[in-house]
Amino acid sequence: TVLVEEGSYSVDGKYYKTLAAAYASITGATGIIKVERDNEDSSAFVVEEGKKITLDTNGKTITKITNAITVSENTVLEITGSGTIISDALHTIINSGTLTLTSATLRNEDPTQTYSTINTTDTETITTINSGTVSARGTAITNRGTLNIKDGQILGTSDNEGNYDKKYVRAIYNLKGTVNITGGTLSAVNNSTSNGVRTVGGYGGVLNITGGTITATSSASATAIESYLNSEIVTREINIGGNATIIARANGDVGQATGVHINSVSNLTQNTTLNMTGGSIESTSDKYSFAIKVERNEGDVTITGGTIIGGSYGLSQNIKDKSRLHLSFSKMTFPHQLFRVL
Repeated sequence: TVLVEEGSYSVDGKYYKTLAAAYASITGATGIIKVERDNEDSSAFVVEEGKKITLDTNGKTITKITNAITVSENTVLEITGSGTIISDALHTIINSGTLTLTSATLRNEDPTQTYSTINTTDTETITTINSGTVSARGTAITNRGTLNIKDGQILGTSDNEGNYDKKYVRAIYNLKGTVNITGGTLSAVNNSTSNGVRTVGGYGGVLNITGGTITATSSASATAIESYLNSEIVTREINIGGNATIIARANGDVGQATGVHINSVSNLTQNTTLNMTGGSIESTSDKYSFAIKVERNEGDVTITGGTIIGGSYGLSQNIKDKSRLHLSFSKMTFPHQLFRVL
């Protein structure tokens, strides 16, 4: 315990220099750690099994230099307040239990740009974003369990020069987990002409999207939602409804924009299913754009509601056949620039 002017954190009125020391002072199953001032903290903060801890960021900024915050199994960590946690580690938070974010900002500035701000470790994890911001140069959240996005901003972006050479920039990378999006803004932005963005992408799992805005912007390929099925052992289901808004924008001469991309290796008996009951899908590009793109016809698409705005190639016949209303301004095909004038 140290004097208040020397302590960066407080627990029950006592002050501590590091987050790890503040946590170690909690002897019961629950506790609240309050950030008292901006600080740099390289201590190892591991929330042990059976604990329920609230970290009140209190409008302050913690710079985590080398160690990720670790949430163990059967553990709850709630991060609140309007403060910011910045990490240069491979991950800002490794979640093996239950993690909730409300109002605070989590940002990863790992110079290798190959990991994510929040990384969940298995199918039993629960991550809930009530509000606040999760951002990264690369991928903001890697999910293997259940991820609930209720509000806030999830952002994957390129570096300060607008480049990202580690394949795709993503807001969410879903690996066989379940993602429920009911609000918020999810964005992936990359100015590189060699690598694109996948705002919500991954292998297997389930996406339930009934609200919020999902936007992909790139000078190369921009895909708002991508499903990739690479084996028989994973499921892939995309459900879009409510007032969900999905937008893909590709800028430049090499750009291709796709609202929803269903892809898989050949000859799988199991297809990705896309069920659309509401919401909207839109794609725009100076070159090629697709509202919904199904590779090798290996996707089961059911559309009973919502709005789909076709790209430069229009809509495939199977999508048109599922629509109740077709709105066309002409039988001619116009480039996007000219149609904006019309």
